[in-house]
Amino acid sequence: FGDLPETTKKDYVKVYASKVLGDRKLQYVLEEDIDIAERDLVMVVLDVEGTLMPEAWLELQKKTGIEGLKRTTAHEPDYDKLMRYRVNLLREHNIKISDMIEVVKDLKPLPGAKEFLDWLKPLVPRILLLTDTFEEYAMPMFEQLGYPSVFCNSLVVDSDGFICDHILRLKDQKRKAVESFQRLNFRVI
Repeated sequence: FGDLPETTKKDYVKVYASKVLGDRKLQYVLEEDIDIAERDLVMVVLDVEGTLMPEAWLELQKKTGIEGLKRTTAHEPDYDKLMRYRVNLLREHNIKISDMIEVVKDLKPLPGAKEFLDWLKPLVPRILLLTDTFEEYAMPMFEQLGYPSVFCNSLVVDSDGFICDHILRLKDQKRKAVESFQRLNFRVI
């Protein structure tokens, strides 16, 4: 408990397992012995797809059978190029944003993901989801995760409902965001 006064220590609980939390509404400190001032500088940053939720594009591929939707950043590391490929593929197969939203609405968090976020909330003052997904179809995912703070990208959708372009918030946004938070003196986990 670091340098907490003895009279204050009773208001905190060391957390070694989620069962410790129970229904208690006490303040919590991390398992490590860091003091409260240090705890306030901790930030947990997580990706969404493949970490907390299934991959939306792979789920769309399963629904449509379009083999080209299996292409991911493992195959094409240039995300901008990958998205241009996906946008063209969707247009070619007459797939609209509404189709993508329907697929995403049916997605459920990966086993333990929601419980992990619920467990983490009282421990860490800042939880950020930093993802390359797009807000126009991803809101159902964020809703199921309890509407955490999210940085994501945007899509341009034409009047017929086709995705016609994408807007990356920032090229290589995940790395740059973490570096920026570290420069702001956050301990990013």
